[in-house]
Amino acid sequence: MTYIKPPCILIGEKILPVVRQTVAKILVNERGYSQKRTAELLGVTQAMISNYLSGTKKLTDSYIQDEIDRISRELSDVLESPGEATRTLCTFCLSLRETAKLCALHQETTGDINCHACMNLHSTYNPRNAVLHILEQAVDLLIKENITSLIPEVRTNFAMSARDPKGPFDVASIPGRLLVVRGHLRSPTAPEFNASKHTTNLLLNINSIQHEICSLMNIRYSEKIVSACERQGYEAKLLEREGATLILGNISATCDYMIDKGAFGIEPCIYLVGKDALGVANKALCINRSLQKVECK
Repeated sequence: MTYIKPPCILIGEKILPVVRQTVAKILVNERGYSQKRTAELLGVTQAMISNYLSGTKKLTDSYIQDEIDRISRELSDVLESPGEATRTLCTFCLSLRETAKLCALHQETTGDINCHACMNLHSTYNPRNAVLHILEQAVDLLIKENITSLIPEVRTNFAMSARDPKGPFDVASIPGRLLVVRGHLRSPTAPEFNASKHTTNLLLNINSIQHEICSLMNIRYSEKIVSACERQGYEAKLLEREGATLILGNISATCDYMIDKGAFGIEPCIYLVGKDALGVANKALCINRSLQKVECK
């Protein structure tokens, strides 16, 4: 049975008490604060501080516990400045939510295994929102142009990462990929972070080699499409394989597309790459227009 309990409430109920206890032990045991002053700073009673000092609150999720230990020390440094302490705690809360570190605890508590709310927080102050917005714009361009001639048998996925991505939850892509339905390109859902394991991991690997490349899109491989790329003056890189493993090697910052000739059971494809999703989408539009012998502006 599932029920509604927003992650922010879960943090207040499950995580904040552990943070308070950890901070209390740091202030009293390590820094010589009195229990009375510690209670004032944490907004609890002195009796509660006594309970904190004699007890041990730990979470079953060791990864979150490590994060709590880290943030508790940061809070201990700024607790005398309430505004800075609040900022530190709220930043910690957002970080837990946006990087999916809270997901396992939230699912365990609520039974909701399909919640992705924190992964796609549409907040004006959230730079990740810009990634989703740009990717949505780029997909809209492809759908409007109806680039069905570029869609491979395995369908097309389109990804874009935040700057300096740290992991899969910094890469947005299309759940279910872009589809051709009755001759028209369709996107089954809006972009989400960590939506495609293969595309996400490939983009992260490419970005680790060439930091300027933050977006990737796979299209059909054919000699005609390669010729269309060449007519646009796009810079190519031929990828090598060792069985199922793709060998990236060195990648130029000016690389426009990568050719994967596939292997047994692996469809060959072309990966368009660029600094952002709009740039990659425009390359796809120019290739499509070249195939149709329409001048690309």
